[in-house]
Order: sequence, then structure tokens, then C-alpha cells
Amino acid sequence: MTGAVALGGIAVLWADAPRLFAGLTGRALPIVVVSALAGLVSLVLLVQRRYVAVRATAALAVAAVVWGWAVAQYPYLLLPDATVAKTAADPAVLRATLAVLAVGTLLLVPSLLWLFSLFQREHAVAAHDQADGPAPSGHPAA
Repeated sequence: MTGAVALGGIAVLWADAPRLFAGLTGRALPIVVVSALAGLVSLVLLVQRRYVAVRATAALAVAAVVWGWAVAQYPYLLLPDATVAKTAADPAVLRATLAVLAVGTLLLVPSLLWLFSLFQREHAVAAHDQADGPAPSGHPAA
């Protein structure tokens, strides 16, 4: 259904946003094709009930839509005159932002990995306990 809506949206782009349509059918066309193929693979995986794999292909389809839109409009961020160069922040601000992002990453990633390992350990213990089965009668569970 989403694919049908997307095809309808392309017709609207052709009529209402010819500049974006030209970008999508020009330099962004390979990304649009990747999005369409990822969407089709997602449908196949859904029919096959491979729900874990479909997460990756669906995410790829959505990411390709966003990247396709950006590539189609480049060098403009907002039409008709807001270009990347005109709207870029001062280099000092960009350096400060990058430094804060790096420090935040150094603080956050180890914490997320630790949290992930704790949840996986808890899940592994529960699976192990379940695999052992019930305790023999007359013996308390450990």
C-alpha cells in the first residue's frame, strides 16, 4: 500500500514540484531504485514471515527515500534559494558541535553496550532456566 502511495506521490511531484522530480529522476535515480528494491524485498520477506530480516530492508527503504530527497535537491536545502553553503554555520560552531558529539559518543556508547549486555545476560539466564525444565518433585528449585 505504501508503494502505491509513493507512486501516486511521484505523479504529484511531476505536476507540482518539477525541480524535485527532475532531481529524483536524474542524479537521485539510483537511490530511488534502491528504495524501491528494498521495499519489494521487504514485501517478499513479510510473505515468508522473516520478520527480523524485514526490519533491515524496511529501514533501508526509508533511509533511501530520505537520502534520495536530499540528493535530488542538492545543493539546495530549501527551494528556491537556501543552499548548503548559504545556510552552513560558522566553522567555529561546527567544530564545537563536532567536539561535543565526540564526547557524547564516548560517554553514551559504552553505557549502551553495558546495558545491552545486562539485558542479554538476563535473557540468557531465563532461557537456560526454562531449558532445564521443572525441578524434580520433592526437590526445591535452585
